[in-house]
Amino acid sequence: MAQRLRNQGAHARTIVTIPPWSPDEELAPVPRAANSFRALHDLVDATVVMYSGNHSPSNPLTTLLDSAVVLKDVPNLRFVFIGNGTAKQQVEEYVTAHSLTNILTLPYQPQSSLSTSLSAADVHLVSLGANMAGIIHPCKVYGAMAVGRPIIYFGPSPSHVTSILEAQHNGWSIGHGDVPGAVAVLSQIAATRHDTLDSMGQRGRSAMDSIYRPTLLCAAVAEAIESGLSARSIH
Repeated sequence: MAQRLRNQGAHARTIVTIPPWSPDEELAPVPRAANSFRALHDLVDATVVMYSGNHSPSNPLTTLLDSAVVLKDVPNLRFVFIGNGTAKQQVEEYVTAHSLTNILTLPYQPQSSLSTSLSAADVHLVSLGANMAGIIHPCKVYGAMAVGRPIIYFGPSPSHVTSILEAQHNGWSIGHGDVPGAVAVLSQIAATRHDTLDSMGQRGRSAMDSIYRPTLLCAAVAEAIESGLSARSIH
């Protein structure tokens, strides 16, 4: 986003870059063995890749859906889509057209049970449209990190999401249209022990506590505003 402003002529010294943070401060990991969502939806023995949130054209899912078709006979791999939006129809059409039993679609879950539903995933999917970097930022990345789950990201690079993944080593980045690459990563995930995935996710959770904590970032915003007002008063 800062680069877009610089491209429009903004001077670098007038820009302060502060990462966004999760509005879900109460989110916390729910242990797999105690997760009622996994039990309710017959996911206890599965490796769950979850997309949870708004299904929007700005967050394309085609590459993942094409990969789910290729991987439909992998017995322990399940794809769970929670939420709604104009792009949810595409998910349902894939399920019908390809007779997919490895995909589960559900409506939005109550806020009160969000920790449980998000923790039901072994890996969270985050998607960003090819031309959307620097315009929008998918906040679901923070929900995934808050519950200690790694991320598989579909979208352009560089982006703020790839910056997080590269710094925290808590996930994978795949370009839109790269179905072979996505299939390879998803096959690797399906063959990976849950505790290994949890270790990756814990790196994201640690970053939430040390870098993306609201109190820290709100203070940075306040400091930037005070600094700007102070500089203005001098002039």
